[in-house]
Amino acid sequence: MKKIFTWIFALSTVMMSAQSEPFGYALDAAVLQNLPLNELATFDHDALWAEDTELEKRGGRTNVGRLVDLHLNEQTAGVWTSFDNGDRLWQYRFRSANALGVCMYFEDLYIPQGAVMFMYSMDRKTAVGPFTIDDCNAHGRFMMGEVLGDEAIVEYYEPAGVISTPRIGMQAVGHMYRYVYDYSMYADQDRGGSEICEVDVNCPEGAEWINQRDAVVRLLIVDGGAQGLCSGTIMNNVEKDCRKLLLTAMHCGVGVSDAEWLQCSVRFKYQRANCGSGSAPSTNNRTGVFHLADSNDGGGDSGSDFLLLELEDDIPSSFNVFYAGWDARTATPADAFSIHHPAGDVKKISTTTNIVSSTWSAPGHHWQVTWMETETNHGVTEGGSSGSPLFNDPLGLVVGQLTGGASFCNSPNAPDFYGKMDRNWDDNPNAANEKLKVFLDPNDTGTLFFSGGRPEVDADMNCTVNSLQESQLNFADVSVFPTIADEFVRFQTGRFREMTGYQLYNAAGMAVLGGQFRQETETLSLGDLPSGVYFVTFMQQDGAHLTKKLVVRH
Repeated sequence: MKKIFTWIFALSTVMMSAQSEPFGYALDAAVLQNLPLNELATFDHDALWAEDTELEKRGGRTNVGRLVDLHLNEQTAGVWTSFDNGDRLWQYRFRSANALGVCMYFEDLYIPQGAVMFMYSMDRKTAVGPFTIDDCNAHGRFMMGEVLGDEAIVEYYEPAGVISTPRIGMQAVGHMYRYVYDYSMYADQDRGGSEICEVDVNCPEGAEWINQRDAVVRLLIVDGGAQGLCSGTIMNNVEKDCRKLLLTAMHCGVGVSDAEWLQCSVRFKYQRANCGSGSAPSTNNRTGVFHLADSNDGGGDSGSDFLLLELEDDIPSSFNVFYAGWDARTATPADAFSIHHPAGDVKKISTTTNIVSSTWSAPGHHWQVTWMETETNHGVTEGGSSGSPLFNDPLGLVVGQLTGGASFCNSPNAPDFYGKMDRNWDDNPNAANEKLKVFLDPNDTGTLFFSGGRPEVDADMNCTVNSLQESQLNFADVSVFPTIADEFVRFQTGRFREMTGYQLYNAAGMAVLGGQFRQETETLSLGDLPSGVYFVTFMQQDGAHLTKKLVVRH
Protein backbone atom coordinates (compact mmCIF):
# COMPACT_ATOMS: atom_id res chain seq x y z
CA MET A 1 0.00 0.00 0.00
CA LYS A 2 1.17 3.51 -0.78
CA LYS A 3 2.32 5.50 2.26
CA ILE A 4 3.09 9.21 2.57
CA PHE A 5 5.64 10.67 4.95
CA THR A 6 6.88 14.21 5.51
CA TRP A 7 10.59 14.72 6.16
CA ILE A 8 12.50 17.95 6.69
CA PHE A 9 15.97 18.33 5.21
CA ALA A 10 18.13 21.25 4.15
CA LEU A 11 17.03 22.42 0.71
CA SER A 12 20.61 22.53 -0.57
CA THR A 13 21.03 18.84 0.23
CA VAL A 14 17.77 17.97 -1.52
CA MET A 15 18.71 19.83 -4.68
CA MET A 16 22.23 18.39 -4.81
CA SER A 17 20.98 14.84 -4.35
CA ALA A 18 18.22 15.21 -6.91
CA GLN A 19 20.62 16.37 -9.59
CA SER A 20 23.77 14.33 -9.12
CA GLU A 21 23.15 11.24 -6.99
CA PRO A 22 20.28 9.39 -5.30
CA PHE A 23 18.62 11.24 -2.45
CA GLY A 24 18.95 8.03 -0.43
CA TYR A 25 22.71 8.51 -0.38
CA ALA A 26 22.20 11.45 1.99
CA LEU A 27 20.08 9.42 4.43
CA ASP A 28 21.11 7.37 7.39
CA ALA A 29 21.08 3.64 6.62
CA ALA A 30 18.45 3.11 9.31
CA VAL A 31 16.02 5.34 7.40
CA LEU A 32 16.31 3.15 4.30
CA GLN A 33 15.91 0.02 6.42
CA ASN A 34 12.55 1.39 7.56
CA LEU A 35 11.21 1.52 4.01
CA PRO A 36 8.67 -1.25 3.31
CA LEU A 37 10.38 -4.24 1.68
CA ASN A 38 8.75 -6.15 -1.17
CA GLU A 39 10.08 -9.73 -1.01
CA LEU A 40 10.06 -11.24 -4.50
CA ALA A 41 10.48 -14.75 -5.83
CA THR A 42 13.94 -16.26 -6.06
CA PHE A 43 15.53 -19.15 -7.96
CA ASP A 44 17.66 -22.26 -7.53
CA HIS A 45 20.95 -21.13 -9.05
CA ASP A 46 22.31 -24.65 -9.45
CA ALA A 47 19.25 -25.58 -11.49
CA LEU A 48 19.64 -22.45 -13.63
CA TRP A 49 23.32 -23.21 -14.25
CA ALA A 50 22.46 -26.70 -15.43
CA GLU A 51 19.63 -25.51 -17.66
CA ASP A 52 21.56 -22.66 -19.22
CA THR A 53 24.78 -24.66 -19.69
CA GLU A 54 22.82 -27.23 -21.67
CA LEU A 55 21.34 -24.43 -23.82
CA GLU A 56 24.84 -23.11 -24.57
CA LYS A 57 26.06 -26.60 -25.50
CA ARG A 58 23.29 -26.74 -28.11
CA GLY A 59 24.56 -23.49 -29.61
CA GLY A 60 22.10 -21.22 -27.84
CA ARG A 61 22.37 -17.84 -26.21
CA THR A 62 24.21 -17.25 -22.91
CA ASN A 63 21.53 -16.78 -20.24
CA VAL A 64 22.30 -14.82 -17.10
CA GLY A 65 19.04 -14.41 -15.19
CA ARG A 66 15.29 -14.77 -14.88
CA LEU A 67 12.43 -12.29 -14.66
CA VAL A 68 10.11 -11.86 -11.69
CA ASP A 69 6.83 -10.25 -12.75
CA LEU A 70 5.70 -7.13 -10.86
CA HIS A 71 3.12 -4.99 -12.72
CA LEU A 72 3.21 -2.31 -10.02
CA ASN A 73 3.36 1.47 -10.18
CA GLU A 74 3.91 4.56 -8.04
CA GLN A 75 0.29 4.43 -6.85
CA THR A 76 0.27 0.77 -5.79
CA ALA A 77 3.77 0.35 -4.34
CA GLY A 78 6.54 2.30 -2.70
CA VAL A 79 6.61 5.30 -0.38
CA TRP A 80 5.94 8.95 -1.22
CA THR A 81 7.70 11.63 0.80
CA SER A 82 6.73 15.32 0.71
CA PHE A 83 9.13 18.12 1.68
CA ASP A 84 8.32 21.52 3.12
CA ASN A 85 9.70 23.27 0.03
CA GLY A 86 7.31 21.39 -2.29
CA ASP A 87 9.75 18.73 -3.54
CA ARG A 88 8.59 15.10 -3.63
CA LEU A 89 10.36 11.74 -3.36
CA TRP A 90 9.17 8.21 -4.19
CA GLN A 91 11.13 5.08 -3.18
CA TYR A 92 10.43 1.41 -3.86
CA ARG A 93 12.50 -1.19 -2.01
CA PHE A 94 12.60 -4.82 -3.17
CA ARG A 95 14.62 -8.02 -2.79
CA SER A 96 14.97 -11.20 -4.81
CA ALA A 97 16.97 -13.38 -2.43
CA ASN A 98 20.48 -14.50 -3.43
CA ALA A 99 20.59 -12.62 -6.73
CA LEU A 100 24.09 -11.44 -7.66
CA GLY A 101 22.50 -8.40 -9.26
CA VAL A 102 19.10 -6.99 -10.16
CA CYS A 103 17.69 -4.80 -12.91
CA MET A 104 14.25 -3.27 -13.44
CA TYR A 105 12.00 -3.46 -16.51
CA PHE A 106 9.38 -0.74 -16.96
CA GLU A 107 6.20 -1.08 -19.02
CA ASP A 108 5.03 2.53 -18.60
CA LEU A 109 7.74 4.99 -17.63
CA TYR A 110 7.45 8.76 -17.90
CA ILE A 111 9.86 11.05 -16.04
CA PRO A 112 8.71 14.70 -16.25
CA GLN A 113 11.20 17.36 -17.24
CA GLY A 114 13.24 18.35 -14.19
CA ALA A 115 12.70 15.09 -12.29
CA VAL A 116 15.29 12.29 -12.02
CA MET A 117 15.32 8.57 -11.29
CA PHE A 118 17.97 6.20 -9.96
CA MET A 119 18.23 2.61 -8.88
CA TYR A 120 20.81 1.67 -6.26
CA SER A 121 21.79 -1.33 -4.19
CA MET A 122 20.67 -1.37 -0.58
CA ASP A 123 24.27 -1.03 0.60
CA ARG A 124 24.59 2.06 -1.67
CA LYS A 125 27.78 0.76 -3.28
CA THR A 126 26.41 0.58 -6.84
CA ALA A 127 23.84 2.69 -8.65
CA VAL A 128 22.54 3.44 -12.15
CA GLY A 129 21.30 6.86 -13.20
CA PRO A 130 20.40 9.65 -13.20
CA PHE A 131 17.66 8.91 -15.72
CA THR A 132 15.63 11.83 -17.05
CA ILE A 133 12.96 12.69 -19.60
CA ASP A 134 15.60 12.05 -22.30
CA ASP A 135 15.47 8.34 -21.41
CA CYS A 136 11.69 8.15 -21.91
CA ASN A 137 9.79 7.44 -25.11
CA ALA A 138 6.24 7.24 -26.42
CA HIS A 139 5.86 3.52 -25.68
CA GLY A 140 6.99 3.79 -22.04
CA ARG A 141 9.29 0.76 -22.07
CA PHE A 142 12.68 0.96 -20.43
CA MET A 143 15.23 -1.26 -18.66
CA MET A 144 17.22 0.10 -15.71
CA GLY A 145 20.13 -1.83 -14.27
CA GLU A 146 22.02 -3.73 -13.23
CA VAL A 147 23.11 -3.07 -9.63
CA LEU A 148 24.93 -5.50 -7.36
CA GLY A 149 23.25 -7.65 -4.75
CA ASP A 150 19.76 -9.00 -4.19
CA GLU A 151 18.17 -5.89 -2.66
CA ALA A 152 17.73 -2.47 -4.24
CA ILE A 153 15.75 0.76 -4.21
CA VAL A 154 14.17 2.49 -7.20
CA GLU A 155 13.97 6.23 -6.51
CA TYR A 156 12.15 9.12 -8.19
CA TYR A 157 12.91 12.71 -7.16
CA GLU A 158 10.68 15.60 -8.23
CA PRO A 159 11.63 19.25 -7.57
CA ALA A 160 8.76 21.55 -6.67
CA GLY A 161 8.72 23.30 -10.04
CA VAL A 162 7.89 20.14 -12.03
CA ILE A 163 4.48 20.52 -13.68
CA SER A 164 3.79 17.03 -15.08
CA THR A 165 2.77 13.81 -13.34
CA PRO A 166 5.17 10.84 -13.41
CA ARG A 167 4.25 7.33 -14.50
CA ILE A 168 6.38 4.58 -12.97
CA GLY A 169 4.92 1.34 -14.24
CA MET A 170 7.27 -1.48 -13.21
CA GLN A 171 6.88 -4.63 -15.28
CA ALA A 172 9.45 -7.04 -13.85
CA VAL A 173 12.68 -7.40 -11.91
CA GLY A 174 15.60 -9.22 -13.49
CA HIS A 175 17.13 -11.71 -11.02
CA MET A 176 20.69 -12.12 -12.36
CA TYR A 177 22.65 -15.09 -11.08
CA ARG A 178 25.87 -14.95 -13.13
CA TYR A 179 28.06 -12.55 -15.13
CA VAL A 180 27.38 -9.64 -12.78
CA TYR A 181 30.56 -8.02 -11.51
CA ASP A 182 31.90 -5.57 -9.00
CA TYR A 183 34.49 -3.65 -11.01
CA SER A 184 36.09 -2.31 -7.85
CA MET A 185 37.50 -5.81 -7.39
CA TYR A 186 39.42 -5.49 -10.66
CA ALA A 187 40.70 -1.92 -10.39
CA ASP A 188 44.26 -2.84 -11.36
CA GLN A 189 43.45 -5.39 -14.04
CA ASP A 190 42.27 -5.29 -17.65
CA ARG A 191 39.18 -7.32 -16.90
CA GLY A 192 35.88 -7.40 -15.08
CA GLY A 193 34.15 -10.76 -15.26
CA SER A 194 35.49 -12.08 -18.54
CA GLU A 195 38.46 -14.40 -18.66
CA ILE A 196 41.83 -13.04 -17.63
CA CYS A 197 43.41 -13.09 -21.10
CA GLU A 198 40.83 -10.77 -22.68
CA VAL A 199 42.09 -7.45 -24.06
CA ASP A 200 40.22 -4.26 -23.19
CA VAL A 201 39.09 -2.38 -26.30
CA ASN A 202 40.85 0.79 -25.14
CA CYS A 203 44.21 -0.93 -24.88
CA PRO A 204 46.74 -0.28 -27.69
CA GLU A 205 45.20 -3.02 -29.85
CA GLY A 206 42.04 -0.91 -30.25
CA ALA A 207 43.70 2.46 -30.79
CA GLU A 208 43.13 2.42 -34.56
CA TRP A 209 39.55 1.20 -34.28
CA ILE A 210 37.68 3.91 -32.34
CA ASN A 211 34.94 4.07 -34.97
CA GLN A 212 34.42 0.31 -35.00
CA ARG A 213 34.39 0.31 -31.18
CA ASP A 214 31.55 2.81 -31.18
CA ALA A 215 29.40 0.64 -33.44
CA VAL A 216 29.37 -2.37 -31.08
CA VAL A 217 26.62 -2.79 -28.48
CA ARG A 218 25.69 -5.23 -25.71
CA LEU A 219 22.31 -6.93 -25.93
CA LEU A 220 20.29 -8.20 -22.95
CA ILE A 221 17.52 -10.29 -24.51
CA VAL A 222 14.32 -11.55 -22.85
CA ASP A 223 13.04 -14.98 -23.89
CA GLY A 224 10.35 -16.84 -22.00
CA GLY A 225 11.27 -15.18 -18.72
CA ALA A 226 15.01 -15.76 -19.20
CA GLN A 227 17.62 -13.03 -19.74
CA GLY A 228 20.40 -13.69 -22.24
CA LEU A 229 23.51 -11.85 -23.41
CA CYS A 230 24.80 -11.27 -26.92
CA SER A 231 26.73 -8.62 -28.84
CA GLY A 232 25.75 -6.71 -31.97
CA THR A 233 26.69 -3.95 -34.41
CA ILE A 234 24.93 -0.77 -35.54
CA MET A 235 25.11 -0.90 -39.35
CA ASN A 236 25.28 1.71 -42.09
CA ASN A 237 23.36 1.31 -45.35
CA VAL A 238 23.86 2.65 -48.88
CA GLU A 239 21.27 5.38 -48.28
CA LYS A 240 23.29 6.66 -45.28
CA ASP A 241 19.98 7.56 -43.66
CA CYS A 242 20.92 6.47 -40.12
CA ARG A 243 18.27 3.78 -40.06
CA LYS A 244 18.84 2.08 -36.69
CA LEU A 245 19.85 -1.34 -38.04
CA LEU A 246 21.51 -3.81 -35.68
CA LEU A 247 23.27 -6.97 -36.86
CA THR A 248 23.72 -9.95 -34.52
CA ALA A 249 23.44 -13.75 -34.67
CA MET A 250 20.19 -15.62 -35.26
CA HIS A 251 20.95 -18.11 -32.48
CA CYS A 252 20.72 -15.16 -30.06
CA GLY A 253 17.04 -14.78 -30.89
CA VAL A 254 15.63 -18.20 -31.74
CA GLY A 255 12.21 -18.40 -30.08
CA VAL A 256 12.07 -14.73 -29.02
CA SER A 257 8.62 -13.26 -29.67
CA ASP A 258 7.88 -9.81 -31.07
CA ALA A 259 6.62 -8.75 -27.63
CA GLU A 260 9.84 -9.97 -25.99
CA TRP A 261 11.99 -8.09 -28.51
CA LEU A 262 10.35 -4.93 -27.19
CA GLN A 263 11.99 -5.70 -23.82
CA CYS A 264 15.46 -6.11 -25.32
CA SER A 265 18.00 -3.71 -23.80
CA VAL A 266 20.68 -2.30 -26.11
CA ARG A 267 23.62 -0.85 -24.20
CA PHE A 268 25.95 1.62 -25.91
CA LYS A 269 29.42 2.77 -24.86
CA TYR A 270 29.82 -0.06 -22.35
CA GLN A 271 33.58 0.24 -22.21
CA ARG A 272 36.21 1.42 -19.79
CA ALA A 273 37.71 4.83 -20.44
CA ASN A 274 41.25 3.46 -20.42
CA CYS A 275 43.12 0.20 -20.84
CA GLY A 276 41.93 -1.75 -17.81
CA SER A 277 40.75 1.25 -15.80
CA GLY A 278 37.97 3.79 -15.63
CA SER A 279 34.24 3.41 -15.17
CA ALA A 280 31.68 2.51 -17.83
CA PRO A 281 28.58 4.72 -18.36
CA SER A 282 25.37 3.34 -16.85
CA THR A 283 22.75 5.39 -18.70
CA ASN A 284 23.48 4.84 -22.42
CA ASN A 285 20.68 2.36 -22.99
CA ARG A 286 17.77 1.96 -25.38
CA THR A 287 14.95 -0.53 -24.79
CA GLY A 288 13.00 -2.20 -27.56
CA VAL A 289 13.87 -3.56 -31.02
CA PHE A 290 11.95 -4.89 -34.00
CA HIS A 291 12.82 -8.16 -35.74
CA LEU A 292 13.44 -7.43 -39.44
CA ALA A 293 15.11 -10.48 -40.96
CA ASP A 294 17.17 -13.59 -40.20
CA SER A 295 18.93 -16.45 -41.95
CA ASN A 296 16.09 -18.90 -41.14
CA ASP A 297 18.69 -21.59 -40.53
CA GLY A 298 18.01 -22.62 -36.93
CA GLY A 299 20.88 -20.46 -35.74
CA GLY A 300 23.63 -21.63 -38.10
CA ASP A 301 22.44 -25.19 -38.73
CA SER A 302 22.03 -24.61 -42.47
CA GLY A 303 23.27 -21.09 -43.07
CA SER A 304 25.30 -18.13 -41.87
CA ASP A 305 23.39 -17.44 -38.63
CA PHE A 306 22.51 -13.75 -39.04
CA LEU A 307 19.78 -11.71 -37.41
CA LEU A 308 18.88 -8.13 -38.30
CA LEU A 309 17.03 -5.97 -35.78
CA GLU A 310 16.01 -2.32 -35.73
CA LEU A 311 15.97 -0.14 -32.65
CA GLU A 312 12.56 1.21 -31.76
CA ASP A 313 13.87 4.58 -30.54
CA ASP A 314 16.25 7.18 -31.92
CA ILE A 315 19.89 7.01 -30.88
CA PRO A 316 20.90 10.24 -29.09
CA SER A 317 23.94 12.06 -30.41
CA SER A 318 25.46 11.82 -26.93
CA PHE A 319 25.92 8.08 -27.52
CA ASN A 320 28.52 8.92 -30.22
CA VAL A 321 27.45 5.95 -32.29
CA PHE A 322 29.29 4.91 -35.44
CA TYR A 323 27.29 3.20 -38.20
CA ALA A 324 29.60 0.40 -39.28
CA GLY A 325 30.52 -0.30 -42.88
CA TRP A 326 30.48 -3.78 -44.40
CA ASP A 327 32.09 -5.95 -47.03
CA ALA A 328 29.96 -8.63 -48.73
CA ARG A 329 32.61 -9.69 -51.23
CA THR A 330 33.85 -13.27 -51.14
CA ALA A 331 37.58 -12.60 -50.74
CA THR A 332 39.17 -13.97 -47.56
CA PRO A 333 40.51 -11.18 -45.31
CA ALA A 334 44.23 -11.31 -44.63
CA ASP A 335 43.85 -9.84 -41.13
CA ALA A 336 40.83 -9.19 -38.93
CA PHE A 337 39.65 -8.33 -35.44
CA SER A 338 36.49 -8.63 -33.37
CA ILE A 339 35.07 -6.25 -30.75
CA HIS A 340 32.67 -7.91 -28.35
CA HIS A 341 31.17 -8.22 -24.86
CA PRO A 342 32.48 -11.54 -23.48
CA ALA A 343 30.39 -12.75 -20.53
CA GLY A 344 28.54 -9.43 -20.79
CA ASP A 345 31.71 -7.61 -19.75
CA VAL A 346 32.90 -4.23 -21.05
CA LYS A 347 34.11 -4.25 -24.66
CA LYS A 348 37.13 -6.37 -25.55
CA ILE A 349 39.10 -6.80 -28.75
CA SER A 350 40.52 -9.99 -30.26
CA THR A 351 42.94 -10.01 -33.19
CA THR A 352 43.74 -12.58 -35.90
CA THR A 353 45.93 -13.08 -38.95
CA ASN A 354 44.67 -16.63 -39.47
CA ILE A 355 41.34 -16.66 -41.37
CA VAL A 356 40.04 -19.37 -43.69
CA SER A 357 36.73 -20.26 -45.28
CA SER A 358 35.21 -23.11 -43.30
CA THR A 359 32.12 -24.94 -42.13
CA TRP A 360 30.10 -24.58 -38.94
CA SER A 361 27.18 -26.71 -40.12
CA ALA A 362 26.52 -25.49 -43.66
CA PRO A 363 29.58 -25.84 -45.97
CA GLY A 364 31.35 -22.57 -46.76
CA HIS A 365 29.03 -20.30 -44.78
CA HIS A 366 31.53 -19.32 -42.05
CA TRP A 367 34.96 -17.82 -41.54
CA GLN A 368 37.21 -19.80 -39.22
CA VAL A 369 39.56 -17.64 -37.19
CA THR A 370 42.37 -18.38 -34.75
CA TRP A 371 43.25 -15.57 -32.36
CA MET A 372 46.78 -14.34 -31.80
CA GLU A 373 48.75 -13.03 -28.86
CA THR A 374 49.11 -9.24 -29.00
CA GLU A 375 50.83 -6.48 -27.06
CA THR A 376 48.50 -6.66 -24.06
CA ASN A 377 47.43 -10.31 -23.96
CA HIS A 378 45.71 -12.99 -26.02
CA GLY A 379 42.07 -12.10 -26.72
CA VAL A 380 39.48 -14.86 -27.26
CA THR A 381 35.64 -14.97 -27.25
CA GLU A 382 33.15 -16.17 -24.64
CA GLY A 383 29.44 -16.49 -24.01
CA GLY A 384 27.99 -13.04 -24.60
CA SER A 385 30.32 -12.48 -27.56
CA SER A 386 27.84 -14.21 -29.89
CA GLY A 387 26.66 -11.96 -32.69
CA SER A 388 29.71 -9.69 -32.42
CA PRO A 389 31.28 -8.40 -35.65
CA LEU A 390 34.39 -9.60 -37.41
CA PHE A 391 36.04 -6.56 -39.04
CA ASN A 392 38.60 -6.85 -41.83
CA ASP A 393 41.91 -5.07 -41.46
CA PRO A 394 42.85 -2.46 -42.72
CA LEU A 395 39.40 -1.43 -44.03
CA GLY A 396 37.55 -1.96 -40.75
CA LEU A 397 34.43 -3.30 -42.49
CA VAL A 398 32.13 -6.00 -41.08
CA VAL A 399 32.69 -9.33 -42.82
CA GLY A 400 30.80 -11.59 -40.43
CA GLN A 401 29.15 -12.17 -37.04
CA LEU A 402 30.07 -14.72 -34.37
CA THR A 403 28.23 -18.03 -34.26
CA GLY A 404 30.49 -19.86 -31.80
CA GLY A 405 33.71 -21.73 -31.27
CA ALA A 406 36.11 -23.26 -28.80
CA SER A 407 38.51 -20.45 -27.90
CA PHE A 408 39.12 -19.89 -24.20
CA CYS A 409 42.02 -18.47 -22.24
CA ASN A 410 43.17 -22.02 -21.49
CA SER A 411 42.86 -22.93 -25.20
CA PRO A 412 43.48 -19.60 -26.98
CA ASN A 413 44.41 -21.21 -30.29
CA ALA A 414 41.17 -23.14 -30.68
CA PRO A 415 39.10 -21.79 -33.61
CA ASP A 416 36.00 -19.58 -33.63
CA PHE A 417 33.45 -19.30 -36.45
CA TYR A 418 31.80 -16.21 -37.94
CA GLY A 419 28.89 -16.31 -40.39
CA LYS A 420 30.04 -14.74 -43.65
CA MET A 421 28.68 -11.38 -44.76
CA ASP A 422 28.53 -12.53 -48.40
CA ARG A 423 26.28 -15.42 -47.31
CA ASN A 424 24.14 -13.07 -45.20
CA TRP A 425 23.86 -10.91 -48.30
CA ASP A 426 21.87 -13.10 -50.67
CA ASP A 427 22.21 -16.72 -49.56
CA ASN A 428 20.65 -18.79 -46.71
CA PRO A 429 17.32 -20.64 -46.63
CA ASN A 430 15.36 -17.45 -45.97
CA ALA A 431 12.80 -15.56 -48.05
CA ALA A 432 13.93 -13.14 -50.75
CA ASN A 433 12.67 -10.15 -48.75
CA GLU A 434 14.87 -11.15 -45.78
CA LYS A 435 18.22 -11.22 -47.55
CA LEU A 436 20.56 -8.76 -45.86
CA LYS A 437 21.10 -6.83 -49.10
CA VAL A 438 17.43 -5.77 -49.05
CA PHE A 439 18.16 -3.64 -45.98
CA LEU A 440 21.76 -2.55 -46.52
CA ASP A 441 21.28 -1.79 -50.23
CA PRO A 442 17.53 -1.06 -50.38
CA ASN A 443 17.60 0.34 -53.94
CA ASP A 444 19.58 -2.65 -55.24
CA THR A 445 22.52 -0.61 -56.55
CA GLY A 446 24.76 -3.68 -56.65
CA THR A 447 27.07 -2.26 -53.98
CA LEU A 448 29.00 -5.05 -52.20
CA PHE A 449 31.15 -3.02 -49.82
CA PHE A 450 30.43 0.24 -48.10
CA SER A 451 32.08 2.51 -45.55
CA GLY A 452 30.76 3.47 -42.14
CA GLY A 453 29.98 6.93 -40.87
CA ARG A 454 29.13 9.23 -37.95
CA PRO A 455 26.18 11.61 -38.38
CA GLU A 456 27.84 14.27 -36.21
CA VAL A 457 30.95 14.61 -38.39
CA ASP A 458 30.20 13.07 -41.80
CA ALA A 459 28.39 15.60 -43.99
CA ASP A 460 27.18 12.92 -46.41
CA MET A 461 25.24 11.06 -43.71
CA ASN A 462 21.68 11.81 -44.82
CA CYS A 463 20.03 11.96 -41.41
CA THR A 464 19.03 14.25 -38.59
CA VAL A 465 21.00 13.78 -35.37
CA ASN A 466 18.66 13.30 -32.41
CA SER A 467 20.11 15.88 -30.09
CA LEU A 468 18.86 18.79 -28.01
CA GLN A 469 19.63 22.13 -29.60
CA GLU A 470 22.05 24.21 -27.59
CA SER A 471 19.47 27.02 -27.43
CA GLN A 472 16.78 24.86 -25.84
CA LEU A 473 15.86 25.75 -22.27
CA ASN A 474 16.45 22.98 -19.77
CA PHE A 475 14.86 22.65 -16.36
CA ALA A 476 18.06 23.58 -14.54
CA ASP A 477 18.63 26.74 -16.61
CA VAL A 478 16.19 28.80 -14.54
CA SER A 479 15.80 28.69 -10.75
CA VAL A 480 12.58 29.64 -8.95
CA PHE A 481 12.90 30.30 -5.21
CA PRO A 482 11.22 29.96 -2.89
CA THR A 483 9.00 27.39 -4.61
CA ILE A 484 6.33 27.92 -1.95
CA ALA A 485 6.24 31.73 -1.81
CA ASP A 486 4.51 34.39 0.25
CA GLU A 487 5.27 38.03 -0.59
CA PHE A 488 7.79 37.64 -3.40
CA VAL A 489 9.57 35.12 -5.65
CA ARG A 490 12.97 35.31 -7.37
CA PHE A 491 13.86 34.00 -10.82
CA GLN A 492 17.54 33.40 -11.55
CA THR A 493 19.26 32.40 -14.80
CA GLY A 494 22.70 32.81 -16.28
CA ARG A 495 21.01 32.98 -19.71
CA PHE A 496 19.05 36.16 -19.01
CA ARG A 497 20.46 37.91 -22.10
CA GLU A 498 18.73 35.27 -24.27
CA MET A 499 15.36 35.77 -22.55
CA THR A 500 12.43 37.84 -23.79
CA GLY A 501 10.69 37.62 -20.40
CA TYR A 502 8.45 35.59 -18.12
CA GLN A 503 4.71 35.24 -17.61
CA LEU A 504 2.78 34.01 -14.55
CA TYR A 505 -0.52 32.13 -15.07
CA ASN A 506 -3.09 31.02 -12.52
CA ALA A 507 -4.55 27.51 -12.39
CA ALA A 508 -7.28 28.53 -14.84
CA GLY A 509 -4.66 29.49 -17.43
CA MET A 510 -5.17 33.26 -17.12
CA ALA A 511 -2.07 35.47 -17.33
CA VAL A 512 -1.79 37.48 -14.10
CA LEU A 513 1.74 38.89 -13.96
CA GLY A 514 4.76 39.22 -16.23
CA GLY A 515 8.11 40.87 -16.66
CA GLN A 516 11.48 41.09 -18.40
CA PHE A 517 14.94 39.79 -17.53
CA ARG A 518 17.35 42.71 -17.20
CA GLN A 519 19.84 40.94 -14.95
CA GLU A 520 20.66 37.47 -13.68
CA THR A 521 18.13 37.64 -10.82
CA GLU A 522 14.67 39.20 -11.04
CA THR A 523 12.28 39.59 -8.09
CA LEU A 524 8.50 39.51 -8.54
CA SER A 525 6.05 40.77 -5.87
CA LEU A 526 3.17 38.38 -5.13
CA GLY A 527 1.37 40.35 -2.43
CA ASP A 528 -1.81 40.98 -4.48
CA LEU A 529 -2.22 37.40 -5.70
CA PRO A 530 -4.58 34.99 -3.93
CA SER A 531 -3.09 31.79 -2.52
CA GLY A 532 -2.99 28.88 -4.94
CA VAL A 533 -1.03 27.05 -7.63
CA TYR A 534 0.51 29.11 -10.43
CA PHE A 535 2.63 28.35 -13.48
CA VAL A 536 5.46 30.58 -14.64
CA THR A 537 6.63 30.36 -18.26
CA PHE A 538 10.07 31.66 -19.27
CA MET A 539 10.47 32.68 -22.91
CA GLN A 540 13.66 32.71 -24.95
CA GLN A 541 14.35 34.89 -28.01
CA ASP A 542 14.36 31.92 -30.41
CA GLY A 543 10.92 30.80 -29.24
CA ALA A 544 12.05 28.14 -26.77
CA HIS A 545 10.20 28.19 -23.48
CA LEU A 546 10.13 26.47 -20.10
CA THR A 547 7.30 26.25 -17.55
CA LYS A 548 7.62 25.62 -13.81
CA LYS A 549 5.10 25.33 -11.00
CA LEU A 550 4.90 27.87 -8.16
CA VAL A 551 2.74 27.74 -5.01
CA VAL A 552 1.62 31.04 -3.44
CA ARG A 553 0.71 30.67 0.23
CA HIS A 554 -0.02 33.81 2.27
